[in-house]
Amino acid sequence: MMITVNFATDEALDADIADAFIDQKVGNLDFGQERIVNLHPELALWKGREGADRTKAMVEYVKRYYSTNIRAFEKNLSLASKIWDEINDSFFREMAKIFGELDFYPHKRMTGKLSAFACAVIEDDGHSFQIRYSLPTDNPHEFSRGVAHEAVHFLSDAFMTRYGFTDLLADWDFREILPVIILNKPSILALTKQPEYGYNQHQGKFLDYYQELWNKSENFLEFLHNAQKAKETESPDETI
Repeated sequence: MMITVNFATDEALDADIADAFIDQKVGNLDFGQERIVNLHPELALWKGREGADRTKAMVEYVKRYYSTNIRAFEKNLSLASKIWDEINDSFFREMAKIFGELDFYPHKRMTGKLSAFACAVIEDDGHSFQIRYSLPTDNPHEFSRGVAHEAVHFLSDAFMTRYGFTDLLADWDFREILPVIILNKPSILALTKQPEYGYNQHQGKFLDYYQELWNKSENFLEFLHNAQKAKETESPDETI
């Protein structure tokens, strides 16, 4: 099965995401500040102010931003498809090699929603994700890496669901290390032309632990079994 990725915009989702994530922190990272406020300083006054007024303000701001930047959104929508279409088939062939096949994935298409923000949120539907709208113009390689990152999440989540790795699926740190391991394979870097670094807190010994586990595994399924066994017998955080 060959999977494709199409691109769209979703103004209502953008407003919801801004409202939901503006106060979000991930470890030492002020996620809302970096991914929302730094790009839209006007929204700084809404940090720490939950409620109906903030929700309304986000809707109004996003509506105004989309209206003001409609030509940029349209340009980048067209460019996004052009950039990704050039590597789509090769990328998913590489994914099929890693996962063994792709029939476990229940969707034929993923949808990238160009966003005014840089939150890169994936939706619960298993096939829709956000990506910064200006990347196709500003940094095409980073755009390709971003799309590939979310695709790995969807595929690995579906794979773990199919084979019952519920503990690993619930482990955010483990899920975020998978794109770092997979997308830095030379055959995939040749397509995206941009390394995957992941979150700073996963660099170093945490990444090394799972990279070594990956290197010892014959395939993705065995890697998950090994990771699950390690999780049950020893904490990676304790071993590092």
